[in-house]
Amino acid sequence: WQQSLTITNITRGKLTLVWPTPNSSNFSISPTEIEILPLKSAAFRIIFRPTVIDTFYTKHFEGYVSYKNQRDFTLVPDYGVMLPVQLDITCIGNTLRVNHEIVPSYQFDRDIIIFPPIGDQTSIYQTLTLTNNGTTPLIYRFISTNNDESTSQFIFKPSNGFIKQGDYAIVIVRYKPLRLNNNSDIQ
Repeated sequence: WQQSLTITNITRGKLTLVWPTPNSSNFSISPTEIEILPLKSAAFRIIFRPTVIDTFYTKHFEGYVSYKNQRDFTLVPDYGVMLPVQLDITCIGNTLRVNHEIVPSYQFDRDIIIFPPIGDQTSIYQTLTLTNNGTTPLIYRFISTNNDESTSQFIFKPSNGFIKQGDYAIVIVRYKPLRLNNNSDIQ
C-alpha cells in the first residue's frame, strides 16, 4: 500500500527537505532528499510493506526543511542564519483480516470536560488522558464536523494517534467560542 504526501514551498527561496530517519522494513518514504523551488510543490511516496498478519504498525518520520543557500554556514552571514524547520509525519497501518477486528478497551480520565466562561476571541485549554486498557495497540482519531481550525470551536491535539498496550496519551482540547454573526451572539 502507498500514500502520497505533497509539500508546498510558499517562500521565495529554494528549500531543501531531508528525511534523515532511516526507513524501516515496514514503512519507507521517498525521495529522502529533495529541492523545492519557490512557490512550487514536491511529492513524496510513503510505502507500507507489512510482514505479519493481524498486526498494528507505526512509524514516525522527521523531516528537516532549510533554505538551500544555508547548507553551508560559510555561505551565510551570522545574522542571516535560520534554523531548519522540523516536519513530523506519523504513519499507522494494520493487517487485520476481515471479521478479525479487535474491540478496543480504553478509558478517559473523565467523562465530561467543563470549560470556565471566557470572552470572545479567547481560547482556553484542558487536557484529557486516554488510556489503552486492552491487550493490543489502540489507534484513535477525534473526528470534527469542521476540519478548519479557524472556524471550529473544539480542536484536539493530537487529533489521532497510536497507543501501545497498557500505555496512555495526553490530548489537549482547545475551546474557542465562535461569533454567530456581527451581533454579540456567541455560540
